[in-house]
Amino acid sequence: MDKKIAFLRQEGIIHPDKLGMTIGIVGAGSVGGWTALALSKMGCSNVAVWDGDEVAEHNAGSQIFKMADSERPKVEVLKEKLSLLTEFPIIAINSFWDGGFASENIVISAVDSIDTRKRLSESCGGWFIDARMAGNALEIYCIDTRSPEDVAFYESTLFPEEETLPIACSGRSVVYNVFVCGGLIADLVAKIANGEKPPREILFDFQNLTLFK
Repeated sequence: MDKKIAFLRQEGIIHPDKLGMTIGIVGAGSVGGWTALALSKMGCSNVAVWDGDEVAEHNAGSQIFKMADSERPKVEVLKEKLSLLTEFPIIAINSFWDGGFASENIVISAVDSIDTRKRLSESCGGWFIDARMAGNALEIYCIDTRSPEDVAFYESTLFPEEETLPIACSGRSVVYNVFVCGGLIADLVAKIANGEKPPREILFDFQNLTLFK
């Protein structure tokens, strides 16, 4: 059976033959899980996801998991669900990212820590996509780590971990925001695969329904 038949309706937008590049997603939670679903649904056939966490009951509201998945490894549950919903299951790595990448062409940061984001960007040898989400707002940065100009721009968006603004537990995540975030990341991957220049910065605010590129 030719799996590519599933993608006939999108071939004029992004052909699955262009989506065989290696993609690493660090984090399988709110952003990482939905991004993995979007990429697999789009036809990305070589996606690896790192996460050493287990599913918690409070993840069920904004993540791909159910409460019944509680206490199981996130990446293993994610792989099961994507295997049911998509043609290309992910490579599940049930551990926290250890500080290096093998041959990933695109690295996607779906983590909470600014320090980890910085380490990820420094370890990446190609395209780096960093998603930041809080409540009704999201930011996505997309840089070519081989470009000194891009790297300088990205470093200007970083700040010390202790300066992170506290967010009330009940205002951290909502599913429509991470749905959109996963879709925008998939669009960036498609642009890269098509040889287009992706925007370096995307800001979206649901409160004002405003998108800035």
